Amino acid sequence: MVPPPLAPPPLAPPPIGAPPPPPGAGAPLPPPPLPATPARKAVPATPKNAADAMKLALQRKASKKLVDRKEDVLALLSKLADAAMPGVAASVRLLEETEAAADELLIPLQGDEWGERLQIKKKGGGMHFDEAQLSLASRAYARAGSLHSAVTWHKQLTGRAANIASAVASFGSKEGSGKEMSKAKVISRLAELLQAVAKTIADIFGDAAFNASLAEMSRHGVPQTLQVDADALRTASLPFAQLAHKIALAELAGLRNERQLTQKFRAPQTLAVLEAAQQLVHDVAHFAHPVAMLPAELLPCLAEGIDEVRPMVDAGGGTATDELDDEI
Repeated sequence: MVPPPLAPPPLAPPPIGAPPPPPGAGAPLPPPPLPATPARKAVPATPKNAADAMKLALQRKASKKLVDRKEDVLALLSKLADAAMPGVAASVRLLEETEAAADELLIPLQGDEWGERLQIKKKGGGMHFDEAQLSLASRAYARAGSLHSAVTWHKQLTGRAANIASAVASFGSKEGSGKEMSKAKVISRLAELLQAVAKTIADIFGDAAFNASLAEMSRHGVPQTLQVDADALRTASLPFAQLAHKIALAELAGLRNERQLTQKFRAPQTLAVLEAAQQLVHDVAHFAHPVAMLPAELLPCLAEGIDEVRPMVDAGGGTATDELDDEI
């Protein structure tokens, strides 16, 4: 199921490396009109080929289960259609409680529209589910779609924030993920993670169905805090820059501790680390703007280090290497 559209956020995610957006950029647009509910389609009773025959047999078996457990089906529909959701935590719980039950009853949240699926004929004529129950099924299915989208996007954003904290802790530890990597490679990996985080926000808020999904969530009483979640994710990215700064200063300290004779061989490596850290700090600052700000001294400090090392490289140092890396 494609997540339902939400109204564009007040702050659209700026691309990595781009300057802060001008005032007024990303202002919300009015949501598009909601599509009309399609007329229910009858399930074809006569299969045209062997594949259709097998599908029809499976459908009949599933239909028998739906009829046998009609009370459970109606309880699930009522719960999804009418349950109060005072906040995002309540919506997450509701989805978790009902998703497995819907799957077990063979009416998955991402399957056929329920009002159509429950059009099950009786052998002696009539339908097992009446019009009021079919209408309830359609209402529950539409609300379940909004619920699924809101919770899925919420978990994507909050999950990314949790992943950042885990990655920074691991790469910043002597026994963590970065222990076998050079300083330059660790910073490169942090930059890749930042790009992935930025893509998550861009994919959600740039989804073609986002505006319509927000409108649907509002209409169905499904709470969402997606803009708050996105802002929290921007703030959570700051440790990427702080760790890159720490790594670069450790590399610079290692260069300074070298004897003058060997400094020229290490200088290209140190310059590469400093420049990579400078770029990452710059990208994090733009990504987090204007929600969060880095300490003002980070970029000037790295610029001073670059100014210190560049003359050594220009004077005839070797090429950058991973062989002269120190622990941090």
